[in-house]
Amino acid sequence: MHSCYKLSIAFATGNGIYKSFHQANTIWRKLCTNGDAKSCYNLANSYLLRHGVDTNLTLAQQYYDEACELGYTPACPKR
Repeated sequence: MHSCYKLSIAFATGNGIYKSFHQANTIWRKLCTNGDAKSCYNLANSYLLRHGVDTNLTLAQQYYDEACELGYTPACPKR
């Protein structure tokens, strides 16, 4: 799972690969479904900041809540 997360960050930042929030979000969605809290948090930020997806505050909040419940504390103040 760690290598997939690193790939998603590369897509999000364009570091060593073409920049694509769409690709990063696809990976984060799969990782979040499998319990990766940081991926849930990053996906929430994408929905909040319109990175590769349309702004959707409801989904952003759902993913922040999930990240918090999975133990990623930076997501908890956003609840």
